[in-house]
Amino acid sequence: MIRPSRVCPVPELDGWKANDPDSWQASDVAGTVARIRDTGADVDVVQTADPETALGMLTDGRWDLVVTHWGHRPDGDATAVRLLQGIRRREVEVPVVVFTEPNEFADPNRRRALGLGAVAYTVTYDTLFETIYTILAPAEEAW
Repeated sequence: MIRPSRVCPVPELDGWKANDPDSWQASDVAGTVARIRDTGADVDVVQTADPETALGMLTDGRWDLVVTHWGHRPDGDATAVRLLQGIRRREVEVPVVVFTEPNEFADPNRRRALGLGAVAYTVTYDTLFETIYTILAPAEEAW
């Protein structure tokens, strides 16, 4: 049983077609939010449009978990990098899970995300939900 929690998934809406059902990122974000809600757990899931909005929300200290995708951007740092750097600068204490597609950049992106403070970098729904459960479950159940 997952305790009541507030989860903030952060998609980056610039640079990809959020309303395109064939877009990997659009289906990833929509699928992740739906699957978290479908667990039946007492979880409040709030989706934001960008890392800056999420950072503004996270400063209230009432969040238990952030789920973001990597969000490569040819014109600058990836969504996850911007979010993790902002969390570090603001000294916000919240676990961040990066959920993204497997690709040839996964290894260096994983090392960078973990180096910036992410607790996990996942590429499958099984690993994502195992990680979420481990983070949100009562301590005696998470082991």
